[in-house]
Amino acid sequence: MWNDYKPQIAVAASGNSYVTWHGSDGNDMGIYWVRIDGTETPGTVKKISVHPEERENKDWLPKIALDASGNSYITWYGSDGSNYDIYWVKISNSGTPEMVRKISTHEDNINHYDSNPQSTIDASGNSYGCARFRLYFGNFYFL
Repeated sequence: MWNDYKPQIAVAASGNSYVTWHGSDGNDMGIYWVRIDGTETPGTVKKISVHPEERENKDWLPKIALDASGNSYITWYGSDGSNYDIYWVKISNSGTPEMVRKISTHEDNINHYDSNPQSTIDASGNSYGCARFRLYFGNFYFL
């Protein structure tokens, strides 16, 4: 059995719960997501940290936010092979993920350790985030 860590949960007005965490499949530390319906029946667990830059054992600490329609927005930090960056994905309320996007693409982000992403959703369904980007002593950026 492999280890799972740092679960985060969000509950929609419909009663559905959405859970994300980082865990190992034995080779890779990735980000996972599952929808649990209002009768407490879990759906299919999905590995969502699938992107071309993903490196084995290198995705950590997801955060989740929901919009009014029950769509999930997940942020986490992970390795692109040379440093740690912040990633984001939207998952529809039916469980279909969109393409994972690297969102720590600011001009100062060169070979440094980005971490601690946070996200929220406004009433219009817009996703906002911020994270810590260590340039020298640690700076924060609004994404």
